[in-house]
Amino acid sequence: MHPSKAYMPVQDFYSTLDNEVERHPVVFSSDGRGGLMLGIALYSLLSTVAKPAGLNIVILDAGLEQADIDRMQALCQTWGASLKFISLEGKLDDMPFSKQFPKAACGRLLLPELMPNCDMVLYTDIDVLFSEDVTPLLTLQLGEDLAAAVYEHPTYFNSGVMLLNLAQMRKENIQQQLISCLDANRKKFIYFDQDGLNTVMYGRVRALHPRWNWNELQPRKLFKRYRYWGCISFLDALRTCLKPSIRHFACRPKITDYCYRWDHELYRRIWLQSPWKNEPQQGPRSIGIRLRRIMYSILDKLQRRRMERIIANDDINPYPQVDCNWNAHSQE
Repeated sequence: MHPSKAYMPVQDFYSTLDNEVERHPVVFSSDGRGGLMLGIALYSLLSTVAKPAGLNIVILDAGLEQADIDRMQALCQTWGASLKFISLEGKLDDMPFSKQFPKAACGRLLLPELMPNCDMVLYTDIDVLFSEDVTPLLTLQLGEDLAAAVYEHPTYFNSGVMLLNLAQMRKENIQQQLISCLDANRKKFIYFDQDGLNTVMYGRVRALHPRWNWNELQPRKLFKRYRYWGCISFLDALRTCLKPSIRHFACRPKITDYCYRWDHELYRRIWLQSPWKNEPQQGPRSIGIRLRRIMYSILDKLQRRRMERIIANDDINPYPQVDCNWNAHSQE
């Protein structure tokens, strides 16, 4: 069975929980430009996890502002979480990278080397919002699989949220394989380090339920692209869109800009609760952008109502053949 057809059910995660506090590493990577998004992501993580004191936050620092560092330290101290900064200064100089993406993102490729005493980490991009306790992910056992992630296509996963098996990666020298792969395909890869991860780790990545890395484009494209979410039923996909566990705002303009995104109001509300509440929204506020905000707000509300109606009448499914195929695969 292909890994994207066999995501680990949530109830299996919780069977490994116990009452003891165990430090679980969660890793972010950012430069100075991403301090605001990183801060909001960190606040949403700490405010939703059941045991904040059980988190070991690790931030790969590629030039963060001291003001943001101070806020993060105070925030983690308040919640009782451990916080550690690992400087990337000089460590990315010889790394292949694409000018299209932040160089700091390549820091995650060095995690087997940067965290030699850690066997498993949860890595997430900074443009995310946590809405549910991530303990189930932190306690997942991967065996000899290299990682666990959400698949965007039947054979292609998104690297914005990954549980990485660092012990197995070190054993198989995956870090050097990734660097060599990226160096050899500088002009071929579109999503660069994500394409490299998919190439080197192909067939070795456990599929997670889509709610653990929900992309903001899914609500508008779900009815056209449901075949990519064939590992869950259509109705489950709709429920995921309305209430995901981790929201990933991967598109441009970024979610901290004065723009409109699905769940923009929720993101702004969490933002105003965080220590970064006095930081203003970024980006231009032209008449065109203001009109775009209004238009997308209306379209998204109509889309939500459509999804809610379909869920309320759960016999309505425009893709019964996909659900049938999934049910057949799930018996394997």
